[in-house]
Amino acid sequence: MYKKRTLAVLIALLTGAGSVHAQTDLSTIEARLIALEKRLQDAENRAQTAENRADSAEKKVEQLTTQQQKTQDNTQQVAQRTAQLEKKADEKSGFEFHGYARSGVIMNDSASSTKSGAYMTPAGETGGAIGRLGNQADTYVEMNLEHKQTLDNGATTPLQSDGGRRTNHLQRLDGKHQRFERSSGLRRAGQPADLRRRV
Repeated sequence: MYKKRTLAVLIALLTGAGSVHAQTDLSTIEARLIALEKRLQDAENRAQTAENRADSAEKKVEQLTTQQQKTQDNTQQVAQRTAQLEKKADEKSGFEFHGYARSGVIMNDSASSTKSGAYMTPAGETGGAIGRLGNQADTYVEMNLEHKQTLDNGATTPLQSDGGRRTNHLQRLDGKHQRFERSSGLRRAGQPADLRRRV
């Protein structure tokens, strides 16, 4: 009987210990599963946050790329316009004023001045014309005003007006001549210049 009792006690102990051990194992497994689920949820939350940040970063990169492209286009346009303006500024355009004046005295046989006229020069006796240069009077003045302009299409337009009593010839873009005449030649101080255009 002793053996049966011992055996029964052993069986009771083993059976009871197994259920206590089994309960301990189940509660540990449940706790571990709960902790694992929590870690999994945290990982999913972090992954979602990272995905949202990546989407936001992609949108910002697209915006920056678009903005950079617009900036490059604007920079190229500004560079082209600057180059055109520099080229236009380098070309000769504007106003120029040129003048020439001289005065001389023609002396007669009495060593006094005399007015010049046809053949009244030292060369007059030999058939020479008036003036020291052969075609000028004693006092001679010439004034030229030029306006040079470069148009947008690259054509140039030089215009010239002078103070002589002759017709000014100007070249137009189409090759035909335009004529500008000053009605009174050299004008006196205070008189307006009278330019008339003839085509």
